[in-house]
Amino acid sequence: MIRDWRKRTPESVDAIVAQAALDVELGDTASARTALEQVLATVPNHPRALAGLAHLALCAGDAKSAVDWFQQTGPEALDEAELSDWCEALTATGDLTHGADIARHLCERAPKAATSWFQLGLTLHHSGFHEQALDAYPKAHALDPDLDNLCNNIGAAYLQSGRTEEAMTPIRRAIELKPSNPLAWINLSDALLKLRRPDDAALAARRACALAPTMPLALQAQSNALKDLGQWADALALMEKAAMQAPVSGGIIWNLAMLQMLHGDYRNGLINFEHRWASPELAGTFPDLKAPIRRGESLAGKTLFLWGEQGFGDAMQFVRFVPGIAEFVRQQGGQLYYCCFSKLHTLFSRGLADVTPEVIPHDTPSLPRFGYHLPLCSAPLRLGTELDTLPADVPYLRADAAAASAWAQRLSASGKLNVGVVWSGSRGHQRNPLRAVPVAELAGALSDLPGIEFHSMQIDGGRNWQASPISISVITLRNCEATTTPPH
Repeated sequence: MIRDWRKRTPESVDAIVAQAALDVELGDTASARTALEQVLATVPNHPRALAGLAHLALCAGDAKSAVDWFQQTGPEALDEAELSDWCEALTATGDLTHGADIARHLCERAPKAATSWFQLGLTLHHSGFHEQALDAYPKAHALDPDLDNLCNNIGAAYLQSGRTEEAMTPIRRAIELKPSNPLAWINLSDALLKLRRPDDAALAARRACALAPTMPLALQAQSNALKDLGQWADALALMEKAAMQAPVSGGIIWNLAMLQMLHGDYRNGLINFEHRWASPELAGTFPDLKAPIRRGESLAGKTLFLWGEQGFGDAMQFVRFVPGIAEFVRQQGGQLYYCCFSKLHTLFSRGLADVTPEVIPHDTPSLPRFGYHLPLCSAPLRLGTELDTLPADVPYLRADAAAASAWAQRLSASGKLNVGVVWSGSRGHQRNPLRAVPVAELAGALSDLPGIEFHSMQIDGGRNWQASPISISVITLRNCEATTTPPH
């Protein structure tokens, strides 16, 4: 039919585009590209030709060129398949906001197609808008509940939204629909691990690895489960294997780094720890400080801006490296500024009074001028730290002397041993359930201990002890400074 069309109207650009589409289906991409370029030479903005060249670029793995071709036309001129290609290309290049816009055009164009809503959900999912993805995915599910990967993606979105119990049903359904899907088994393993079922999680991860022996995510899932089971050596071996398969995956390399440092391998662990900024947990959080990160340049006559990162626990652990960095900068003939979380400012300023002339709170209205910057948790690598050279001068944080004296007087009257208790870390941390102790269990363990006066030092936690079997006083903590002067 197309051949007859070309014979009747050899100059018809629509016939040429149709022939090019057939060439693509037959695997003759070179002829297709030549034909489409011929069309554009005659009609420069022909939408079908532009979309055809975009499709060829996308099939060749060149998503950027595909986007460039698509941007020469508009969504109104394209059909559903072309809009889907455009959305896929934008997702591949990381332009997820624009990708979601194109996916919405696709849903308006074909609202009765499950694949349209799946594409929108997938783009929102990749963008980190998991709740919005969970608005789109069910619309696809209503149209085609057995659509490939749909149930698995719904489960993954629930997992990433912290709704683990709700994730189990769609994940199990995904496995029923396609037992050979390793991604579904990986998600099942992740869900079981979050539900504190590490043995079951390890079994699901083993199945994923059996289906996909070299898939990095499968190897990582099994490593995570074994880590929670305390099988550290096997967990490390699996992460090393995963890293060999995915050497540029920030999340996998960061997980490898943590296991290496747990084993005391600081030399390799600290190098790999630099990949943390590309991990799913920290992606997009690296600040734009308008200066280069220091990677070995001379600091003579320069100012280095050292800044705190991640959470308070990280800051308190890594502040011990500030004196070493300060001495290094001084020897190079430079100057150091250290910036910390404002709630730690008083505490850190006191501890670093002899190290750096000024500690800057993170919410200061304007930062000083500096030539280079360095994240605090990169300091150990820059100092060449190994297990036997970890800074061990303790205490490296000091309580206020007057406050300590006041607490001593306040707590000495009873003559009992004063013990401060906390039972939870940050409630928003994904691994806090592994750190926290149920109040009832803690109280039960402490209730029979004589001669001790317990004091709750849990921020906003005093009310949890109202029904406990032991008497406990509550110390109101308004900032991290107060936690540095505990009862004796």
